[in-house]
Amino acid sequence: MSKQFVRLILTAVMVSCMWISPAHAQSYPKKPVRVIVVYPAGAVADVMVRIVGERLNALLGQPFIFDNRPGGSGIAGTQVASRASPDGYTLLMTGVNHVTNTGLFAKLPYDSVRDFTPVGVIGIVPVVLVAHPSTGFKTVQDLIKTAKARPGAINFASSGTGTAGHMATEMFARAAGIKMTHVPYRGGPQALTDTVGGQVQVNSLALSLAMPFIKDGRLIPMLQAGMHKDKALPNVPTMDEIGMRNFVIEVWFGLLAPANLEPEPKRVLRTTLTGIMREPAVIARLDAQNILAASGDPIEMGQMLKSQMQTLPAFLHDLGIKPE
Repeated sequence: MSKQFVRLILTAVMVSCMWISPAHAQSYPKKPVRVIVVYPAGAVADVMVRIVGERLNALLGQPFIFDNRPGGSGIAGTQVASRASPDGYTLLMTGVNHVTNTGLFAKLPYDSVRDFTPVGVIGIVPVVLVAHPSTGFKTVQDLIKTAKARPGAINFASSGTGTAGHMATEMFARAAGIKMTHVPYRGGPQALTDTVGGQVQVNSLALSLAMPFIKDGRLIPMLQAGMHKDKALPNVPTMDEIGMRNFVIEVWFGLLAPANLEPEPKRVLRTTLTGIMREPAVIARLDAQNILAASGDPIEMGQMLKSQMQTLPAFLHDLGIKPE
């Protein structure tokens, strides 16, 4: 057998292996992956998971299908995910409400920690404290001064009792030593509408929702509730910058899987997701929606969940909120 013939055979084998090896190297996913999203289509969380989902789709070669199940504080959709097989073909897109629900409801049909495997936080939504221009507030110090002079006279809106906006405002009020009156709404849109209309004076809401009204002067930004300062509001301080380091709430959104997620999907999802969250194009697309790209790391998500489970439900209890 000539050396040339042997080289031809070896070349053919190598080319053949190039086509075969990827299928053997990655056994997950082999079919579409369902992502249960506990928010309505078009909501901030829905937008961010679809941005990330496009890249998961492209890199893993299987469609990630989004199953929007809003309503009921996300409990129904979360329950479905908790009972799914841990094979990686059902994921849950949830957020900080996954934690706060444990303080708002006396009995949930799942355990918020034990029944899930962290996959990764994909985005953090900055929350900004805003005021209607008729208040005359230009800075957060103006608000504090007026509230101290007239305890309870200033009212603030939220999208509901126990929501991130509600807790952010209460944390700020507690840290500042002031008293304001809470006006809860059934959802963010009406709370935003009434704040812009001047029916309520103050609101804490997602920057992505507030930004159009801040730009045209219909809302005055005073404070950023998280640890991260958004570049869209460089002159608006964070809680940390005004000395309120122990009163910070991060409004996160991320992916969970059922408990005891199998090793292969766990490995593939972690490797792929952490890579996606470092991609400049993904970071830029999220930034355009006023969303801060997170790490996508499951270990960090697990640590954050543990920390918030120890603090947020207890804070709701301190506010006098009784679980339903």
